[in-house]
Amino acid sequence: MPQDAFDKVYEVAMKTPSVCSRQATRVYQITDPVTVKAALDIQVGFRGYAPPPVLLLVTSDIRACMNENERNKPFTDGGLFSMSLLYALEVYGLAACPLNVMFDLSRERRTRRLLDIPDNEFLIMYIAVGNFPGTVPVCRSDYFSL
Repeated sequence: MPQDAFDKVYEVAMKTPSVCSRQATRVYQITDPVTVKAALDIQVGFRGYAPPPVLLLVTSDIRACMNENERNKPFTDGGLFSMSLLYALEVYGLAACPLNVMFDLSRERRTRRLLDIPDNEFLIMYIAVGNFPGTVPVCRSDYFSL
């Protein structure tokens, strides 16, 4: 996958609004197959598929918060940024799948060690990135009526 496509995706996603325009969101692009597999082995939710050629980790830097009242800000900003990132990947023809990082403390520490993520960054989500196959079966879920 060409890096210039990812550079364009990041440029688009960086236009996402953030609380007080603090732009605390970070993206780690993991392309080493051994590291991708190790990260997904810790994540444990991506099973039954070949590892993706690229794994993105979205984080949010807590240092952009002013005080404890902004404790949810990293997740709000990180979620908005991740949504923009997912849309941009689609626009540039890359297949993407959001993956959770709802880790217990042990798995979070192992992930931080593996990927060299500082303690001041909250883990928001992984995004598996690859190419679309020729055909794709699509799941359909009925939405609840309001």
